[in-house]
Amino acid sequence: VNGKAIIGTSAAHPISTPSGYSLYVGYGILTEKLKVANSSDTYNWSDFVFNKDYKLRSIEELDKYIEENKHLPGVSTEKEIKEKGINIAEIQKQQMEKIEELSLYIIDLQKQINELKRN
Repeated sequence: VNGKAIIGTSAAHPISTPSGYSLYVGYGILTEKLKVANSSDTYNWSDFVFNKDYKLRSIEELDKYIEENKHLPGVSTEKEIKEKGINIAEIQKQQMEKIEELSLYIIDLQKQINELKRN
């Protein structure tokens, strides 16, 4: 109806698709492959973390942020996810950004270890 589809519900438990969505599947989806595509040119992947002008927080700044906010900076909070659900493309981007930041922290730590070994 109106370009929307509902799968896995019954007449006894009717449901409508939430605004902005075209498909509702009750009881979950099992698949061997899922591709989330973004047709927007404004969608940026997290490789910007490796740009020379990227400001990586110091470990002390990160520790303070986590202590105050109880979550990583730039990552959806539990409250946001409970209210809005999880946008798979967005959460994957957030996770990749954190993985890339962790890689920079590890590289920095290795440089510090190498310097200590030299001294």
